[in-house]
Amino acid sequence: MELLFDKNGAGGSTEIKQILGFTDANLKFITLKPKLIPATDTIIELIGKPLYDSLIGIYNAPSQSASDKEFLNRVQYIILLDGYRNLAMDTDLGHTNNGRVNRIEDKQKIAFEWQIVNSNRKMERDYYRALDSLIKYMDKNVSGWKATDAFKQTHDLFIRTAAEIDDYFNIDGSRLLFMKIAPGIRKAEREEIIPRITKVRFDELKTKLKTNTGDEDSILLIKIREAIVYKALSWAIPRLSTQLFPEGFLEAADSSRMTISARKSVEKTQAEAMSQRFDRDARDAYIQIENYIKSLTKVSFQEVQPIKPSFNPTDNFVDC
Repeated sequence: MELLFDKNGAGGSTEIKQILGFTDANLKFITLKPKLIPATDTIIELIGKPLYDSLIGIYNAPSQSASDKEFLNRVQYIILLDGYRNLAMDTDLGHTNNGRVNRIEDKQKIAFEWQIVNSNRKMERDYYRALDSLIKYMDKNVSGWKATDAFKQTHDLFIRTAAEIDDYFNIDGSRLLFMKIAPGIRKAEREEIIPRITKVRFDELKTKLKTNTGDEDSILLIKIREAIVYKALSWAIPRLSTQLFPEGFLEAADSSRMTISARKSVEKTQAEAMSQRFDRDARDAYIQIENYIKSLTKVSFQEVQPIKPSFNPTDNFVDC
């Protein structure tokens, strides 16, 4: 795999320091390279191989336009940050013939566990923020991005933008989080919405949204979106990293006296409770959808007039 670093086999370590400024200058590219390969795979999965190949061309070009250079630098930063945060977890301990050991060199002191935990969280959150920023940048500036599967897969849903999620729960407009919970949105549409409104009405509403005719049932659409957001969040919270969500969404277990396993247990309990809360909200929204559909299909009956029989004396029949 051709990487976006170490052009012509020289200067990789300098690039690391220039792009990832908080690292030591003695961090060698050859040490980080094995972690950059899976980090690059993750980026390719997001932006697609054609866009990545275009970045390779930009990187190897003798000169770059300002926009090309910005696109390249954004992707390089994300790959380096992802690679380094995974390398750091391996190098916190020395790996020797005697197993894993703490190495304490002159003028150095091993970090406390809580410091390592906080640093890991910070780098993970920075990584997700950089990814989200890249997606928003590509939305506005990279034409090839809109031809990718990753871009298209969120535009056939009832929820098509992060802003539409923000109407019901604030995710800070995160395009990355929206893309991460898209499978949960699709699952909610398939398993919860279609059975309640019928496939025919579901397809009609989707078609009107795609053609942007403006004559869709806005009341039903609002109720559907509310239910989908709550159900998708209920699905996503136990499955996705806490660092993907806005800060303060779940209270971090930061006590220095707690072990890592204890922290994870607390965070798991919080996530499950939050998931159940959103599931309850979704069930309430389903009831509103059901009641609205019933109001659309309610049959009106004309008032039945009572029959008043009469007798005609000129014949032998009773008139009804």
